[in-house]
Amino acid sequence: MGEKMKISKQLNIVRIIIIILICIMGVFSFIAVERVWHNAETFHQHPFITRGSLDKIESDTLNARLFMEEVVFKNDKSSIKSNTATIDEYEADIQKQIDILKNSYLGPKKDLENLKDTVSDYYNIRIETLKLLEAGEQSVAIKRVRFDGIFGKQSDKTIAKINIMDNFANAKAQEL
Repeated sequence: MGEKMKISKQLNIVRIIIIILICIMGVFSFIAVERVWHNAETFHQHPFITRGSLDKIESDTLNARLFMEEVVFKNDKSSIKSNTATIDEYEADIQKQIDILKNSYLGPKKDLENLKDTVSDYYNIRIETLKLLEAGEQSVAIKRVRFDGIFGKQSDKTIAKINIMDNFANAKAQEL
């Protein structure tokens, strides 16, 4: 009878050890799954969303510049009204994309702040150019919207800021 109790105690101890090992494996599995999920989320959030938003900002910036050029060269009320509305849509989309970047861009926040400042300056230059056009200063406005004018140069600055962020996104994607 004594040997049977010893064997039953041994079996109980083995069962307890097996249960403990299964629990430990479960904890390690949970931790590993959490890490994989976090890496997958980071991979999805950063490169794809960031690059998509940056591409849209670049496209909207260039389109706004072209529409602004058309406004200045045509200089008629209907063109100014319709093209200004289109430019406003591009600028609204740029702001929407910047809001997306606030959550998805994993780089230095200064990069995003620099982009926001450049976009703000771009908007102010557009408003000043429209005021010049309204004041009858079409020749001055034309100089401003050319590629080598203040509006064109600001467009280049905006794209340079986008490229800085895009390079970071590419490097991060390669890292992940």
